[in-house]
Amino acid sequence: MKSKANPQQYTANIEVLSTPAPVSNRINEDDWLALEIDQPPGYVIAAVIDGAGARLILPPLQEALDRYHRGITAAAFASETVQTSLIKQFVDHPDHSLDAALLKANETLQTSVADYIGGFLPEHILNLAGEPADADPRRVRLALPACVVTLLRLNKTTNQLEYAHAGDTSLLEIRRDGQVIRHTSDQMGPYDSAALRLAVRLSKEQNLTHIVDSVNLPKVRRLNLENGLRHNFVDEQGHTQPNQGCGVIDGLPELVDYIESGVLSVNPEQTEGFCLLSDGMELLAPLEEVPAATQARLQRTGNILKTGGLQGLFGAMQQMAQSDPNLDQYPRMKVQDDATGIYLRISNSR
Repeated sequence: MKSKANPQQYTANIEVLSTPAPVSNRINEDDWLALEIDQPPGYVIAAVIDGAGARLILPPLQEALDRYHRGITAAAFASETVQTSLIKQFVDHPDHSLDAALLKANETLQTSVADYIGGFLPEHILNLAGEPADADPRRVRLALPACVVTLLRLNKTTNQLEYAHAGDTSLLEIRRDGQVIRHTSDQMGPYDSAALRLAVRLSKEQNLTHIVDSVNLPKVRRLNLENGLRHNFVDEQGHTQPNQGCGVIDGLPELVDYIESGVLSVNPEQTEGFCLLSDGMELLAPLEEVPAATQARLQRTGNILKTGGLQGLFGAMQQMAQSDPNLDQYPRMKVQDDATGIYLRISNSR
C-alpha cells in the first residue's frame, strides 16, 4: 500500500509462505504475523516465529494442550502464544518498543505455562519432568515450551526499519546490486554445529554408511539435548553469558540479555526488500562453510527471491534436501524442517 506521507517509498508486496516439514501428521511449529498499519506515520510489522522442541516432557502441560489446544506440541504452543501476544500488542500500540514486545510475549508464555502446570519454579517444573530432586535448576530449560523469533517494523514515513531478534531465525536485506546482508546472528549455530561434528566423527569411527545413521546415536542425541541448556543461558553462579547462549522466548527473564536489536535506514533505490526466514527455509549449507561460500549462498538466496519469491526459495531448499536424504552433503539433524518466510518488497515510486 502506498504511503501518502512519503511518495519515495511504499510496500509493493508482502509475501508469506509457511509449511510443515513433509512428515506424516506433522504439526507446523512455525508461526508468523504481518500487519500493515495505515494510520500515520504508517507501519509494516512482521515476524517469523519458530517453535523449539522441548527436550523433557511436562505431562500436565501436554494434557492441557490435548484438551484445549487441539493436541499441538509444546513448541507449537509457544509459537502460537507469542504470535497472539505480538498481534495484540501492536494492534493496540503500533509504535510499541520491539524489545519490550518480545519481553511481554515472554511473560505471557510464562503465565500460560504456569497456569497449566501449577507454577513456574524450576524445582516444580523439573519434578513434573521426572528429574531427580538434586537436578541442576538450569535444566528447567530442557522442559519449557520455547520459540525463537525475528521481529521487524518498517516506518513508511521515516524510511527506518527496526528489528528485534532472539535465536536462529533471520533478517536478510536484499540489495538491488545483488548484495545480501544478514542483520541477525545465528545464536544457536555453534552448538548445533558441535552436535553435527560429533555425528560426522562417530560416523567415520563406526564405519557407518551415512550421516543419517549417526545423528540418532545416543552420544549425539545427548549432546543435542544438552544444547537446550544454551537457551537464555546462565552459568553456575546464575549470570547470563550472551557469548555462550541463545535467546529464546521460554518464560525465563534472562531473555532480556539475549535480544539483538537495531535500526536501519532504508533507501528504496538501493534495497529491493527484506526477508524474514525460519532456519527451515534457508538454503542448506555444508558443515564447514567458509565465509566466501556463506556470502555466495546468501547472494543466491537474494537472486531466487527476486525472480521466484518465497515459493522459489522454498523449492530450491526442498530440492537440496531431497537430493541429500542421507545428510552427507549437508549434515543436519533432520532431512527437512518446518519452513516459514515473509518477503517484504520495497519499491521506489519514481
